[in-house]
Amino acid sequence: MKQKRLTKTAPVPCIVSEAGTEITAGEDSLPKNGIASRFIPSTSFGHFQTLREQGRSEEDIAAIFFVSANVVKQRLRLVAVSPKLLDVYADDGMSLEQLIAFSVRPIMPDQEQVWENVNKSGYDEPYQIRRLLTERAVGPSDERARFVGPAGL
Repeated sequence: MKQKRLTKTAPVPCIVSEAGTEITAGEDSLPKNGIASRFIPSTSFGHFQTLREQGRSEEDIAAIFFVSANVVKQRLRLVAVSPKLLDVYADDGMSLEQLIAFSVRPIMPDQEQVWENVNKSGYDEPYQIRRLLTERAVGPSDERARFVGPAGL
């Protein structure tokens, strides 16, 4: 109020919980501290990852942050994305869909090389990023995959 950002009657979000619940005070503070930024993937990813490392399920994390379990799964996939690309996203250099596309291949130097190429060319749609990152992968219907398998088949 002193900074003139809130009026005296402005609602303030809070979490009320009973003593002895499974959610600790530290876990309660994560969504409160991140309430304005909970939809910023790189920020929510850090909070989600912390809770995941503490043994929380995706459903528990979703309940704590008031989001769906799918949002939690999507954000946790960002662990496979290069920190350099997370910085590009944070600076509004790419969209969320582009960022998520990089999670299909967890080899960070490859991700960075693909970003350099697509960013220069302008062909930077998420499907193109995924295609470039997986173009060397062999699909199950590929003729080369038919030779791999147990002996006698």
